[in-house]
Amino acid sequence: MPVKRKTKKDIAKFKKIPYEAGKIEAVTYDSSGKETGRTSLISATGKTLIKLTPEATSLCANGQDLCFLNIDLIGENGITKSSVDQNLKIEISGPATLQGYGSARPNIEKSFCSDTFKTFYGKSLAVIRAGYEPGTVTVKVSGKGLDTQKLTLNIC
Repeated sequence: MPVKRKTKKDIAKFKKIPYEAGKIEAVTYDSSGKETGRTSLISATGKTLIKLTPEATSLCANGQDLCFLNIDLIGENGITKSSVDQNLKIEISGPATLQGYGSARPNIEKSFCSDTFKTFYGKSLAVIRAGYEPGTVTVKVSGKGLDTQKLTLNIC
C-alpha cells in the first residue's frame, strides 16, 4: 500500500508503520509530479547461510598473489542479513596462507591475523596469499548453527 510524504530538508518521516518482510520502495518526484528517482530495499528471508565470493579463483605460485574473499551472511533469497552478526572461522588447506581476516567493525581489540572474526552488518573479508608451490587450495568457512561452506582456489 503506497504511503506518500512531503520532504522537509530532503527527509520524509514515516511513523507507526509496522515491519513487514518484503520490499520497500522509495520514489521521488519533482514539483511537476514527474518521477526523478527510485530505490528499494528487500529484506532477507529464511535460514541464514554463508556466501563465499572470491575476487579470483586462480592465483600465481609466486608468494605474492592475493585472493580477496568476500564472506556474507545471507538469507535463502540471497539478500545479505545485515542485522545478523556472528563469529565465523576460516580454515585454509593447500599451498596458501591466510594473510588477514576481518570486517569493518569499529573499535575492535582483535588481531586481523586471527582465523575467527565477527561479521559487521553480515559481512567480513579474508585475504588469502598464494604460496610458491602450485596446487589446489581448499577454503572452509563455518559458524555456530550454520552450514560450513567450501571453495577451491587453484595455484598455478
